[in-house]
Amino acid sequence: MGRSSIDLHMHSTVSDGTDSPEELIRNVKKAGIETYALTDHDTIKGALMAERILEDSKQDLEFFRGIEFSCETDDEKKQDCHLLGFEYDPKDPVFAEAAEDAHQIRMDKTENRLKALKEHGIRLSEEDVETLRNIPSPGKPQIADYMLKNGFPGDRNQAIDYIGKIEKKMRMPSGAVIRAIIHSGGIPVWAHPLGETFRDRISYEECDRRMRLLIGEGIMGIECWYSKYGREDVDFLLRQADKYHLLISGGSDYHGSRKTVKLGQLNDFGEEVGCGDLTVLSKLREIRMRQEKKKE
Repeated sequence: MGRSSIDLHMHSTVSDGTDSPEELIRNVKKAGIETYALTDHDTIKGALMAERILEDSKQDLEFFRGIEFSCETDDEKKQDCHLLGFEYDPKDPVFAEAAEDAHQIRMDKTENRLKALKEHGIRLSEEDVETLRNIPSPGKPQIADYMLKNGFPGDRNQAIDYIGKIEKKMRMPSGAVIRAIIHSGGIPVWAHPLGETFRDRISYEECDRRMRLLIGEGIMGIECWYSKYGREDVDFLLRQADKYHLLISGGSDYHGSRKTVKLGQLNDFGEEVGCGDLTVLSKLREIRMRQEKKKE
C-alpha cells in the first residue's frame, strides 16, 4: 500500500471514526505523518479540538483545519458528492451557517434513519439509540454496527447498503457549500471523485460530467490520490486536474478500526506521495501564512 508522510483526509470519533482527536494525533505521529488534516463529516468540532491540542502541546505536526460536507449536485440528477473544505475561517458567518446547516441535516438524517429502520421492523435498543444521539456527528457506519448488535442478518457493508435503500435523502447543495468555503478564505476540494467504494463507483465519463458542474460552482481541487484508487484511476484524475487547472489533494479516508485503510495510505498500488505531488499544500500554506500575519 502507498504510505506517505502526508494525509489530508481522516475522521475521528466526532464523526464516524474510532480514534478521538487526541488519539488520532498520537497515531498520526506513530505512522510517520508530518502533515495532516482532520475532516470529520459535517462538523468542524473535531478539527478545532485537534488544533487546540496541538497548540497547547506545542507539537511540530503541520495541521490544517478540515471538514467533509455531504452534498448533492445542483442539477436535475441530484447526485451524491462529498466536498472537503480546508483552512476555512470558522468564524466566517457564511461558512459558520453552512457548517451548522450541514450538522443539523446530519442529526435530522440520523433520526429519519432510525425511524425508517423501525418502520421496516429493525429495532435498536433504547440504550443504543441514545448512544447514537450523543455522537456529535453520527453516520451510517455507526448505525450499521448497532444494527448488527441487535440481530441484523449480514455484515456492516450490507447494513450500510440497507440504510441507503430505505433512508430519506438529505444533503447540502454543492454550490452553496463551495461558495461558503471560498467565502471563508478556504479551499473546496471534491473528495474521492470516482466514488468511495466499489459500491458507489462511477465511470470516468460521469466523473468528468460532475467535475465540470462543480467547476462551474467554483471547486478548486480534486482528491486525485485516494486509498482505494489504482494507478489507472490516479492517472485519470491527475490528467483531469491538469486539464481543468485544479489543485491536487490526497488522503487515506482513515476511520480507525472501522476500516482497513491505514494512515498515509494514498493509493492501493504502493506509491509514496510527497509534498510536490499535492499542489493544494502550497495554497494551504499561503493561507496559513496570511493567518499568522493577521495575529501579529
